[in-house]
Amino acid sequence: MAIDPIAARSTNALTRDTILRGLNRSQLALLLVQEQLSTGKRLVRPSIDPIGTSLALGYRGRIDRNAAYVKNSNDAFARLGHADASLGSVSDLLDSARSIALAQATGTATTATRLGAATEVSEMINQLLSLANAQFEGRPVFGGAAEAPPFAAAAGGVAFTGDLAAILRSFGDALVAPDNVAATRALGATALLDAQATGSATAATGAATLTDSSFVGHGTDAYAGYDLVVRTGPNAGLARRITAFSSATGTFTFASAFPSVFAGGEGFDIRMDFDPTMTRGGKAGAATAASGPGTLVSSALTGDGDNAYNSLELRVLTGANAGAVRQVTDFDSATGTLTFGTPFGAAFAAGDTFEIRAAATQLGQLRGGLGVNLGSLRVQDGVGGPSVVVDLSGAKDIGDVLDAFNIAFGTAALPVAAGLNAAGNGLELTHTAAGTIVVSEEGGGNTAAQLGILTAPAGSPLVVTGTDLDPTLSQGTQLAQFRGGLGLDKTGLAISNGQLGGTVSLAGAFTVEDFSNLVRGAGVQASLEIAPDGRSLSLRQLLSGGDLRVTNTGGGETASTLGWLDSLRRKDTAQLNAGSGVLTSAGPDLRFTTKTGATFDVDLDGATTIAAVVDRINTAAGNVALGSPILAYTDEATGALFIDDRGPDGGSNFSVDGVDGSFAAEMLGIETTVVNPVGIDPVLTLAGDPLNATGLRDASVFTALLDLRNALTSNDTQRIAAAADRLSAARNTVLNGRAEAGARARRLELTKNRLEDETLTFQVLLSQTEDLDFADAAVRLTQEQTVLQASLASAAKILQTTLFDFIG
Repeated sequence: MAIDPIAARSTNALTRDTILRGLNRSQLALLLVQEQLSTGKRLVRPSIDPIGTSLALGYRGRIDRNAAYVKNSNDAFARLGHADASLGSVSDLLDSARSIALAQATGTATTATRLGAATEVSEMINQLLSLANAQFEGRPVFGGAAEAPPFAAAAGGVAFTGDLAAILRSFGDALVAPDNVAATRALGATALLDAQATGSATAATGAATLTDSSFVGHGTDAYAGYDLVVRTGPNAGLARRITAFSSATGTFTFASAFPSVFAGGEGFDIRMDFDPTMTRGGKAGAATAASGPGTLVSSALTGDGDNAYNSLELRVLTGANAGAVRQVTDFDSATGTLTFGTPFGAAFAAGDTFEIRAAATQLGQLRGGLGVNLGSLRVQDGVGGPSVVVDLSGAKDIGDVLDAFNIAFGTAALPVAAGLNAAGNGLELTHTAAGTIVVSEEGGGNTAAQLGILTAPAGSPLVVTGTDLDPTLSQGTQLAQFRGGLGLDKTGLAISNGQLGGTVSLAGAFTVEDFSNLVRGAGVQASLEIAPDGRSLSLRQLLSGGDLRVTNTGGGETASTLGWLDSLRRKDTAQLNAGSGVLTSAGPDLRFTTKTGATFDVDLDGATTIAAVVDRINTAAGNVALGSPILAYTDEATGALFIDDRGPDGGSNFSVDGVDGSFAAEMLGIETTVVNPVGIDPVLTLAGDPLNATGLRDASVFTALLDLRNALTSNDTQRIAAAADRLSAARNTVLNGRAEAGARARRLELTKNRLEDETLTFQVLLSQTEDLDFADAAVRLTQEQTVLQASLASAAKILQTTLFDFIG
């Protein structure tokens, strides 16, 4: 290293300092090389190469992240491998059980051999329990996030006590996937009772009403507020809103008429969209002024937005009405006045306290769960008048939106107030001085349009009534908000499930969460869930071997309105005949002979529900060609199919027979002949045999084995054969679960290999950036040593630091 030049004329101190600085630099340079050689790293401190240091930190961070991803992949791979091994054992066990079923279904088996086989199957069920409760690293393989064993014997069956949560892990920067196999996918555990109502017209009516006698007794206006969608006939594919329902006759009345009248036989579905109203959320407070029993005034509510509490239920906590509950039908934001549909029993005094328990409608619930893109919008007082920009970017729920509007209007002294529309499904802006309101987008966004309040450039006089924002359900949604504020009957429902049974009263329930807790506490091995689309509620069957049914109780209509009512119409054909199902054959299955002697055939291939069977009969080409004399429908009282011959009388008997060896007519309970009384020309009704349909059952491996054991114990060869088929289906479920686990493991292996290759690349880059070139460092070490030695020698000469320099 060069030494700083020394001026020709300088002091001794300056000369000394300059030489020392040079020596210092030489020693530091030598120390750096020595440090690099000792560590093997070029970048022993950031100042050496700031850019290289930044790159090295990035490479090292990427290597560390990849190491974590690889560890996650290894853990998940091991867990999936354990699941696959367990499922392999389950598959082998099911094969053994099916062999037993096939052997015991033959005529050579005896009662004694079947009882012995039942004992063997019982032991298999115990083995299956052990396999289903398999654990890996202290966590159940098929139990979701639960730590306890997910399956337990209960009520003559096997209850699922785990959860169905996917345990998500990161396997890459944009790759998050579950590392577990759900019990539903691998073992067929649990089943969902979805909200559903289906039927077919049983009488000719006009275009504004439809009658289905199988709906008699479902409860007055149980289906009001829902849409009825026609499946078959001239109105097929069209929908109308139900405004009234007669429980006495099973007649639906619509808000507007269909294009064509109903002749009878048209299939339909009721779209079970619970369509909750919106709300700014619950609130607790006290009356601030005396009022009559039909209203309550609380100044704490002023400014919350007109209609913000409509359809919600309010409970009085103290005062003459303590404990009573009523539904709010109107809210005046200016005065804080709540109006009730049914007055309370006594007037309110100032100081009476109350609570409204409800969760605010989240913006993510709007537009069918799609949510709203939040930004800013402009509200103007008339065209060209004063305006204010309302920033909604920080809003989370409807309450935030209303507050943001009203605060902005107040700050700008704009004569506009924000609230909810009368239907409770959208926003509403009201001009308090009877002017015109103009709402426009701001900054190129689409917030106003998505909130349903974007106006034409000319604005809207007096009021901007927002469009339906289609909110979905949440755990905090009040039951009173269902069906646009019509609510849910709180009489309750009865649930039976195999040996279990209970009644759920909703008298004390306010929200969906309250309802869910009541179902869990009913002791019927069922749980309540919000449907994936957020539009209805579902009931999950948790008991393998159980038989879930829901009915109305106490003269109410709760089960009907929820779409859970047990009925023959909603059954799959596989549920008929105690779960033995209906066997069809290739080609036609049913042959109808009418009163005129005319015949036509019906093919039931692909008709997997009773509703589909009824539609096939009513819309059969041969039936239509004859003028549709045959009308099929369900009789819920007997649990059977009924078929009318309403055609002209030709003197022949009315009959239904199987075709080409098909057992469908027999298994549907309609293989019979109705004698035609000569000369009377009546409507001939074929009353089918009861179909002995089961309730909701899961398709789990446990249910298949339990069915086999019960069939063997009862010495029923037909049920044994049916159990063998269910064992085959259960085995396919297990194989699909294994395939899913295997495919996921394969993807993880490929991901891990990619990560390891990527890590190697980054390690090379890191080495090139921060590692030391030893040959270069050795040369630099020699150079620095030489420079230091030369510097020391020069310094000695210049500074004359030895005694000999002073001997003259």
